[in-house]
This record gives sequence, structure tokens and C-alpha cells, in this order.
Amino acid sequence: LHYQPQGVVVNAIEFDHADIYRDLDHIKQAFARLLAIVPAGASIVICHDFPAALDVAQAARKPFTTFGFSAQADWQARDVRDDGQQLHFTVTHRQHEIARFATPMMGRMNIRNALGVTALCCSLGIPAADLAPGFATFLGVERRQEVIGEARGITIIDDFAHHPTAVTVTIDAVKMRYPRRRLWAVFEPRSNTCRRRIFQQPLANALARADGVVIGPVFTKPQDSIAAAELFSPAELTADLQQLGKQTHAGEGTEEMVAFLSKQCRAGDVVLVMSNGAFGGLPRQLLATLQSSVQ
Repeated sequence: LHYQPQGVVVNAIEFDHADIYRDLDHIKQAFARLLAIVPAGASIVICHDFPAALDVAQAARKPFTTFGFSAQADWQARDVRDDGQQLHFTVTHRQHEIARFATPMMGRMNIRNALGVTALCCSLGIPAADLAPGFATFLGVERRQEVIGEARGITIIDDFAHHPTAVTVTIDAVKMRYPRRRLWAVFEPRSNTCRRRIFQQPLANALARADGVVIGPVFTKPQDSIAAAELFSPAELTADLQQLGKQTHAGEGTEEMVAFLSKQCRAGDVVLVMSNGAFGGLPRQLLATLQSSVQ
């Protein structure tokens, strides 16, 4: 490790990067090394919502504080609501109200992120009230719930989600921001883990939260060849979701998926595109196609 941290926020610890790590324990070892180099007296802030993160923190034998939606977390959020433009929530520390915040970000995962930031900053002596302007004006980063545009009354969102947990919370975030609107989840199995069967069922469970699903072909990486028996199956995922009554389409390529979505989507729909890569430029191609059809 090359970090020299004076404070650490550890959010989710889950299995990922199957081309690098053998299993979850292997990943926990990496985080254990991180906490080992945190100097004495430095702030360690751990998300209580992820058991693996708690395991690592407890094994480090260093003082730490916790945050999250767990009832056992030191730092929690309550009174959460999304008014269609902003998330509003109240931060508490050991049941005492600390501050009320609003942010244009979407979803409970971003509230969790804000909790971690608040806990760390307060431990460093920064008043919670001083954080409010930053939360209120922070518009996020590229490819994290990024609204690409709207055409024909259809909103297109681009997101980097590629882990089942990220897919789940991103779908939930978009549904919270756009309630009562039909949501299409468009997913590309591209990461070195999602290209493998290890996430076959978890991805099906995550994508089932959307109203309609389009699954792209498995991205090919010559430098990371995978045996056929270990490869993620879009066809199997499509069949599983169709059995649940979900409208699901296994796409053949970017142009075909854009054509499918432009025909299937109607005014009021939201299209959430998820991939850890460019996905062939699908979000902006879809937007351009929808825009051209109304000219």
C-alpha cells in the first residue's frame, strides 16, 4: 500500500475484482493492511451496514466509529425524503440530532456516503453546519447517476454500476427520484467479475427491481479469457427475468439495443444505462436517436 492516511472512511467491503482476488477473505486482507498503517489517534470511520467492513475494523484493534442505516450505527440518517430535485435527511450521532442536509444526489447510498463524510469531518473538528453548503451544491461526478438528457419525454441516465450491490442501490435511487415512472435497466456485463458466472443470480436479483431490462452481450477481453463454463450468460438471465414477468431483452449490440429501446420506450419512461465502460456510446446514441425522431 502506498497511502499514508491521516483518516479513513471504509464504506462497503464485498467480493469483486475476481481477476485479482480469490475470495472475500482475500479482499478483507487488503483492507486490514490499510487499517494497519493508519497512525494512532487518526480517525477510522466504518460503515456498519456491511459485515465484512465491521470484521476488518474489529480485527484491527483500533478505535473506530460507525455510520449507516443500521440501528446500531453511531451516525445515522432519518427523515429521508426525495422531493424530485433533492434528497433531504437528518443526521444523528448516537440518537442526537446533528444537522439537516439537502443534496441533489440520488439514493440512500449517497446519504450513506454523506454520513461517512460527516462523521470524518466532525472527528477532525469541522462543524457539521459547515458541510451543508457543500452537500447542497455538489452535483456528483461523471457517470454516477448522470442525467444525459431527455427526449420524447424519456429521461436517460448513465451510471458506472457494475457490481450487483451497486446495480441494486442505483435502481432504487432512480426509482426514488422518479416514482411512478417506468424504469428500464440497461446493463453491460463488462467488468472482470460480471463477465463471470459468479454474479449470475445476484445480477438477476438486482435487475429484477426494474420494470424492464435490456442486457448487453458479455464484453470480450483478450487479456482475460474465460472458459465457457465460467462465463456469465445473458440468455439465462433473460429467461430468469422473463419467468418473473419482467419484459427482458438480450441485446445483440449497441445499434440493435438503441433501436429496441427507441421503439419500446414511451413518454415518462426512465432509461438507466449501467456499465463500467463506454458501452459503445449507448446512452448518447439513444438520446440522439430519440431527438432525431421528434424533429
